[in-house]
Amino acid sequence: MSKVYLEDIAQAFEDMADGWKGYVDRIEGEVIFVPLSQDAKSEFSKEELLEFETEEFFENLVSLPEQKALREYDIMEQYTEDIMNTGYKQRLSHALHNNKPFRNFRAQIRYLGLEDDYFHYRFVVFTSIARKFCLENKLEFEIESDEIREYIAQVEDDEKFDQEMESFSDTLDEFDYEEEYDDYFD
Repeated sequence: MSKVYLEDIAQAFEDMADGWKGYVDRIEGEVIFVPLSQDAKSEFSKEELLEFETEEFFENLVSLPEQKALREYDIMEQYTEDIMNTGYKQRLSHALHNNKPFRNFRAQIRYLGLEDDYFHYRFVVFTSIARKFCLENKLEFEIESDEIREYIAQVEDDEKFDQEMESFSDTLDEFDYEEEYDDYFD
């Protein structure tokens, strides 16, 4: 079983298009797209299309999440919150809270010169989603880029901290201080 690169899955999230479905091959560790629409199918021969219809073809494939599961609106909101420039933050927030938020947000990041920055930010978040996808599906993964490796290490540290805090909170819930210290609180 080969390992899949988180960056490849994140790139697949960016490349998702209508008429295609993304998968990860458990054996090869590769991301592949299968055509669903007639337009997409027109790019393949009849033999290739027949292969896509066999059970054996899908035997070792894990379906990538749908585009809406990536919650891009939430990514845009978080990016807006992370912006330090108050004027930019206001413009982006306004774009998100009006009609056609995706179109308006993209127009604003283009106008403000933040397009490259936002798409880099989004890609990094997609690698975190890819990591979660791999863990949930028991896929072994690798990370190519040092920047992504550092980001994922921070995500893992944050998750450990959250688990420790949850455990600590559960311990506090078990402690019945009122009975033991009743006289102290009177």
